Amino acid sequence: MNFLILVRRITYTLFFLVTIINFFSKIDVLYILNLTLLIFLCFYELIVIADLKTKPIEDGSVVRDGLSDFEGSDHEKLLKNKIENCLDSNKYNEDFINIVRYLLQTNEYLSTNYTLGDLENSYGISKKQISEIIYQNTGNNFTNLIAKLRINYAKTLIEAKMPYTFDYLSSQVGFCSRSSFYKYFKYFEGVTPKEYQLKLN
Repeated sequence: MNFLILVRRITYTLFFLVTIINFFSKIDVLYILNLTLLIFLCFYELIVIADLKTKPIEDGSVVRDGLSDFEGSDHEKLLKNKIENCLDSNKYNEDFINIVRYLLQTNEYLSTNYTLGDLENSYGISKKQISEIIYQNTGNNFTNLIAKLRINYAKTLIEAKMPYTFDYLSSQVGFCSRSSFYKYFKYFEGVTPKEYQLKLN
């Protein structure tokens, strides 16, 4: 486990313990300790966690919440797996590959409310062009492409044996609800996430 994450968990535990003890005992020293821990946690969240969320890795992609336990080489492996699982230069044209590569390297598609308009604004071509490129290459729409990329990412995390519940995993890969995550996972993989996990063991 990352040392900073361990420090964070210990500090939170101390903060809650001191708060509970302070509630019953009303000792002045505990008020000061409580305030000190609270200030530390605020600075930690503002500085350290913000840095982890936007920490660049060698290929220019960004580390997301929940993945900061990995070392740099693991980030590279995850990104490489995501790209290899999604792209086949014999099957897809260059425009489509560039769009998918952009999505994978920026991780924008992992945002819960990510839309075609967001991609238009950041990628620089119109929604109509993007939709046509996606349809020509997959026969599907933008929503299905994003869902497929999210499911591929979820599979990578499951294969990496990340200690996540499926509720937490579904939010980490951009789905609004567990039911939506399960629906798309079953649609693309033919099995539920749990069944997929069991197949790996």
